[in-house]
Amino acid sequence: MSSDRLLMFFAKHQRVGAETVARHLLSFIQKSEALPTRQLALVHMLVGDFGRYLCVQKELVQQMLESIGPHLPKITEDDAVFRHSAAELLVLVQHLQPRVLQACMHDISDEKVRKALRDLLTKGDKTDNLSPKKMRRDAANRDDPRSPAVTLNGTGGGQQLVVSRAMPEKAELPRDTPES
Repeated sequence: MSSDRLLMFFAKHQRVGAETVARHLLSFIQKSEALPTRQLALVHMLVGDFGRYLCVQKELVQQMLESIGPHLPKITEDDAVFRHSAAELLVLVQHLQPRVLQACMHDISDEKVRKALRDLLTKGDKTDNLSPKKMRRDAANRDDPRSPAVTLNGTGGGQQLVVSRAMPEKAELPRDTPES
């Protein structure tokens, strides 16, 4: 979508930056009454691209947890996409900066929200077969072109797991031999 490209343009811009875009998205998520699944996916995309810079900042990770956390106790079984996106985001942040995430989890004042976040982080998403350990391993192997890419296609109840292999770096192409 064009708005996604515009957000990525602003995140890469030297005067705006990824931190400002992420903070605005997180403040929108915090203020919204309905489940902001699309905005959470955009935050996940930003953390995926600029995670080493964003996850070092304790204030930003704290804002992330405070904006996602209040939505978690209200989630029903029909909201599997939001739950899955939140679980992937937490596992990605934990993979990048585990100490910052633990410190921010400790600072959350609402016990119900802290328990929901901790359950999501330890048990993972109950709606699919991906365990948190497997999701962490997949996040670690994302940069390795030889590792399989595991993605979840579809939304809601019609999800299916797709495993694809990345093409090797030096693929041998068949050479045309001149006929004599």
